[in-house]
Amino acid sequence: MKSFIFLFLFICSFVFSINVHSQGKGIIEPDYEVIKASVSDPSASSYYPKLMKRYLNYDETLTEDEFRLLYYGFIYQNNYDPYSPSMEHNALALYLEKETLDTKDCDAIINYVNISMIDYPFNFHLLRMSAYALHLKGTHVEADKRIKILDGVIQAILSSGDGKSMRTAFHVIYTQHEYEIVNYLGYNAEYQTLNNIWDIISISKNDDKIPALYFNVGEMLDAYKRKTEKINSGRKNSKTDE
Repeated sequence: MKSFIFLFLFICSFVFSINVHSQGKGIIEPDYEVIKASVSDPSASSYYPKLMKRYLNYDETLTEDEFRLLYYGFIYQNNYDPYSPSMEHNALALYLEKETLDTKDCDAIINYVNISMIDYPFNFHLLRMSAYALHLKGTHVEADKRIKILDGVIQAILSSGDGKSMRTAFHVIYTQHEYEIVNYLGYNAEYQTLNNIWDIISISKNDDKIPALYFNVGEMLDAYKRKTEKINSGRKNSKTDE
């Protein structure tokens, strides 16, 4: 494995261990009706385009409540797709194979991420890659802003539950985030099962003796259903007009 991979994984581990101590402030289960109303009012400071503009500018004044509105409110935005294959962003894989990254490589990564974040603002991989590229360039202040934004999203998810049961499941808007949270908490995922609106990820033997973590994907599934119905309706209307 390239030396870059080891360094990159070290940076990832550092990013995901910043504020693990902040978990346990109390569960705030998302009230999706309230969230939808809050992010849909153009006159409010919580109007989604206003919040997203601050987020994409890596605004360090974003609060915990605003991170929750940003994360869970994204479900109600037109560009949300819970099963988008672009979440993987394989275009960045080329840079993971290099021994070292030069300034040109770092600039290419940062530019790619800046463009991609518009459609995929909660892609953890994008935020990690841009933070790492910025660190390599020596622009540590900007790199730290991205790390803090990533941590804000993680804490929003952690605030939604404790993952120990269906009743207190973490709420996520992407299945990829389930594995991110498992890793963040220091566990190793074994396999995933779906039970109604809950994804259950069995985890390897651990000192906490936790057999699995639970994730509520109910709103995510509803959003996917609405999106699919809208697409199908559009196709039917198109055929009718022909």
